[in-house]
Amino acid sequence: MQTGHITAIGITGVIYLGLFPSIGSFLFWNQGVKALGPGKAGITMNLMPIFTAILSVMTGQALLVSQVVGGVIVITGMLLSANLIRSGKAGTKPVCIRSGQDCAH
Repeated sequence: MQTGHITAIGITGVIYLGLFPSIGSFLFWNQGVKALGPGKAGITMNLMPIFTAILSVMTGQALLVSQVVGGVIVITGMLLSANLIRSGKAGTKPVCIRSGQDCAH
């Protein structure tokens, strides 16, 4: 490692990346889980690739067809999950893995 190329701007950039995105996102995520509950907050975690694609377009990158298809799949899955949670049908009937029958005996 060549230390002659380390600058104050580089050190500032590393500190910035360590503090704001890392610690900030952790704190905001925990506040979201606290406000929404883990089930609803977990659904929003799937939005990360969509926001990444949006940011890449904002920086001049091309949007690929696979990214659009993936985004549609993610949003569809989120809507289905949110509707299951809202209707109270998500995870209401446990199933035993070995026998395929209800676990509540």
